Amino acid sequence: MTDSHHSILVLRGIGIKQDEGGRFCLNDLHHASGGNPAKRPGVWRENIQTKELIAAVTDAGIPASPISIKRGGVLQGTYAVRELVYAYAMWISPAFHLAVIRAFDASQQENASRSIPQQATPTPAQAQPPIRFRSMDSAFRQMMKVALLCGVPRRVAMERAAEAVKRHWGVNPLHAMGLTAEPLAGDGLFDRLERERGHE
Repeated sequence: MTDSHHSILVLRGIGIKQDEGGRFCLNDLHHASGGNPAKRPGVWRENIQTKELIAAVTDAGIPASPISIKRGGVLQGTYAVRELVYAYAMWISPAFHLAVIRAFDASQQENASRSIPQQATPTPAQAQPPIRFRSMDSAFRQMMKVALLCGVPRRVAMERAAEAVKRHWGVNPLHAMGLTAEPLAGDGLFDRLERERGHE
């Protein structure tokens, strides 16, 4: 249910009002179609096929009152359920019928996208399953050992190993932890690795 100032359907720049029963204003649709006097909602309602369709929709219980005529006030006009809106649009013209279908589809897609909670995009490190972290850790350590055996300074070896892991897995393990190979004031990563190495 919507209030008189809210349109969930916009057609050719015109907001289509809804009444308290969720029915759509055929007068707004008539206006959006170009306003041909021969295609007014009152003329359509008098059509024998329209009367039969209204009876069929009523018999199906979609809803108990598929059409409502409001006289006076802001909501004045003929209001109908979606099934009758489609029929009215087709009666106006096939092109207008297509425009109405597309407007309803766009409205539903917009409502669906609003109802889906937006999730934060995980960082590459968050996106990696735990098993990959073990593999990354093992690769990082092996690459460090190779670089050190080749006489590469430890700090440079860490940077090169981290870059190699990033090329293979898409994640720099040092950056994933918010670290760099550069020593931090007082107790940098380099110093911590040196202490760990001394305890092995």
